[in-house]
Amino acid sequence: MKIVCPQCEAWYEVPEASVGRGRTVRCVECRTVWTATAEDAIRAEEAARRRAAARQEAARQEAAREQAARLAAEPEPAFAAADAGSAGGPGPGPAPAGAAGDDDGWPDDLSPPKDPPPDADATAEADATTAVADAPSVVPEHDAFALPDGPTRDWDAEFEAAEARRLAREQAGPKTRRGLALPKPSWATVALSLMVVIGVVLAWRVDVVRALPQTGALFAKIGLPVNLRGLAFDAVKVETDMSDNVPVLVVEGVVLNVSKVRIDVPRLRFSMRDASGAEIHTWTAMPTRPSLAPGEAQPFRTRLASPPSESREVFVRFFTRRDR
Repeated sequence: MKIVCPQCEAWYEVPEASVGRGRTVRCVECRTVWTATAEDAIRAEEAARRRAAARQEAARQEAAREQAARLAAEPEPAFAAADAGSAGGPGPGPAPAGAAGDDDGWPDDLSPPKDPPPDADATAEADATTAVADAPSVVPEHDAFALPDGPTRDWDAEFEAAEARRLAREQAGPKTRRGLALPKPSWATVALSLMVVIGVVLAWRVDVVRALPQTGALFAKIGLPVNLRGLAFDAVKVETDMSDNVPVLVVEGVVLNVSKVRIDVPRLRFSMRDASGAEIHTWTAMPTRPSLAPGEAQPFRTRLASPPSESREVFVRFFTRRDR
C-alpha cells in the first residue's frame, strides 16, 4: 500500500500490516510527522493516480504544443515546388520512356505506397510518453518504512505452533500440580505438632485467657487456673463468735502477690449465699496496705454481726467495676 506525505506529497510503499489501525510516520523529504491509516493510504493512492494522470496529460499537451510549433516553423516541400513552377520556372520534364501511347490500364509505378505522414496527435502522445518515462522517479531512494531483507514469516505456522504450546501447557498443568503436592504427614508428625501447639498454649495461657476470657474456665477444669490479676487468696478461714450474746461472723486470710511486678491491692468483697447459691448479703473491706511487691503477702480480717441465719457459704473476692 502507498502513503503520501500531506506536506510535500512524497509517497512511500509500505506493507499494509505495518500500518494496522494507525501508525505515526515521518516523511524522509520534509521531516513532517503524521498518522497514517489504511483509509488514508487508499485515499492517498487514488490522489497519487489522479496527480500522475494530470502530469501525463500536461506533458502530452506540452509535447503537442512543441510539435505544432516545429511544424509551423518548417515550410512544406510540396508547396515550395508549386511556388517555384508558378514563378515561370521550367515545366515538368518529358514523360519517361514507354509512357506515351502506352495506356493499357496498368499504373506505371507498381511499388508499394509510401507510409502516410505520422499523425500529429500520435507523435505528441509518443513524445509525452517518452518524456514521462525519462522523468525522475518520485519515489525516494531510501524507503523509511521498508522492511529489512529477510525470509518472509509464515504467520499461519507460527500461530499453529503457539496454539500447540498452549494446549501442551494445559495438559501438563495438572500433572505439574500433582508433582508439587505436599506429602501426607504421618501420625507421628501430627502427634508431635499437636503436642507443640498444646505446650505453647499452656505456656502462654495468661495471654490466651486475656484475649479469650471464656477459656479461663477450661484451664481451671484441667487444674491450671489462670490469675490475670496477679493476686491470690490463701489460708481463708470462716469462724463464728459470740459478742454480748450477738453472733459474729469472722472471715480472715492472706492476700499474696504471685506476679513478678508490684500490684495495687483493691478492696475485698465478701458475700453470703443460701442453699440455692443466691447472694443474700454482701459487704466490703479495705486492705491493710495499698500495694504488694512481688511475692509479698498481707493478712486480712473482717467481722459481720448477726449474719443471716439462712446463709450457708461465704465467698471472698476482689472488688471490680461491675460491683459499683
